[in-house]
Amino acid sequence: MTQSKHIHGDREVFLHEGIITARFIGLFNEHGARRITNEIRECVAQMQGEPFAILIDDLQLSGGTPEAYVVLEEYNQWLNTQKLVAKAMVLTSKAHKAIIDKLSPSRLEQNIQYFIDEGSALDWLRSELNRD
Repeated sequence: MTQSKHIHGDREVFLHEGIITARFIGLFNEHGARRITNEIRECVAQMQGEPFAILIDDLQLSGGTPEAYVVLEEYNQWLNTQKLVAKAMVLTSKAHKAIIDKLSPSRLEQNIQYFIDEGSALDWLRSELNRD
């Protein structure tokens, strides 16, 4: 598990049973977005080509700079070339969801659902990973 405090945004990233959990905490700029997306890429590499799912927890996210969203769009384009089965996003702000949808259109290619709590999101991800 990686947890760190930075002026560029805090984050927590870990891999457990084929699910990568990434928590965005605070305000993110380009550097913070690169840090967390690189950590997620490392988790994907640990999966060694096996299918995986991602849980994005944005409950503690305060926002991001335009440059951070450029990094996230690049990352999502890359993610679309990997064996991503499903992505769950935990957030409560409709405005935040609208910003993400507008600034990261590559996410439209992903099997993605939105949740207000992590437990429901994990249940859905597990069910998606177990589908054949």
